[in-house]
Amino acid sequence: MIVEMKIGHTNEDVRRVAERARDMGLGIQMNYGTNKTVVAILGSTTGQLPTDIFAVLPGVERVVRI
Repeated sequence: MIVEMKIGHTNEDVRRVAERARDMGLGIQMNYGTNKTVVAILGSTTGQLPTDIFAVLPGVERVVRI
């Protein structure tokens, strides 16, 4: 699952996404681009999770399953 952060997000916004994933026993991989930050959520159960778990968090632009 990929969590794309909004332009102008805060470090706290990213921390919340990472913390929620870790609380669910999932791994994360941070990807910092020139204009965007993307958080890859890693785990065998991500396909069954509702995307709203992350989409409702502040600073999140969109969530995409991969």
